[in-house]
Amino acid sequence: MRVARDIAIIALFMALTTWLVGWWAVPLVAALTAVVERRPRASIFKVSVAAPLAWTLLLLSQELFGSSVTGLDRGLAASLGVPSPWPLILTLVLPTILAASAAGTVAGFKGVRTRP
Repeated sequence: MRVARDIAIIALFMALTTWLVGWWAVPLVAALTAVVERRPRASIFKVSVAAPLAWTLLLLSQELFGSSVTGLDRGLAASLGVPSPWPLILTLVLPTILAASAAGTVAGFKGVRTRP
């Protein structure tokens, strides 16, 4: 239960900071999570799950406030010549890669620093 709670908190914080300051908040929040977390692999897992959840929240909020995310997805898919869900899927893959790489980098530095 603690892991699920941590993921929910990270996702909410990541969504809020992304909404306030932009996409680059994702790696910053992920790096901060890796600094605070005692277990390096746990931080990578948590932010890798929280990042797409955060951006899903942002997409759902846009849908609630009148923007058509599905219409945008269909328009992008038509202009790129790909099937309809691919732009939306790639939109969720981007924060996952950003978060995992930032947390992995910080976790790697922490691991190097703590070795005797």
